[in-house]
Amino acid sequence: IYNDYGKPYLKDNNLFFNISHSNEYVVCALSDQEVGVDIEKVRPKNDLVISKCFSPSEQEYIVDDSDFTKVWTLKESYIKNIGTGLKTKLNSFSTIENKEITKVSNLMFTSVQIDDYHLAICHSLGKKLKLIYLN
Repeated sequence: IYNDYGKPYLKDNNLFFNISHSNEYVVCALSDQEVGVDIEKVRPKNDLVISKCFSPSEQEYIVDDSDFTKVWTLKESYIKNIGTGLKTKLNSFSTIENKEITKVSNLMFTSVQIDDYHLAICHSLGKKLKLIYLN
């Protein structure tokens, strides 16, 4: 079933999941707590998106297309974790402080670069991750 913002979940179940895809990659995150995941192929940075959607710390962090895509996936994974999607203003929180990935509320991020893709997972503090790659 879906929450009020369209995030799917399993009714009466303690298994949480989130899915993302980009070109040939599909990712699925599973957890016993809410989780958000995003994967994106590196794309050209967009100055309008940066100025309207990113915090000052995030704007300062972005130097190239890869940085832009990395920050985008961090932000997307967060709004997917909390289940509000784009109803949450992207400039209302920051995923970068002092040029480092930071936590937001009680959530932390894991960010991985795979070839020319960025993968971000937003999960509860202290949760250990196990990444499994299938070819």
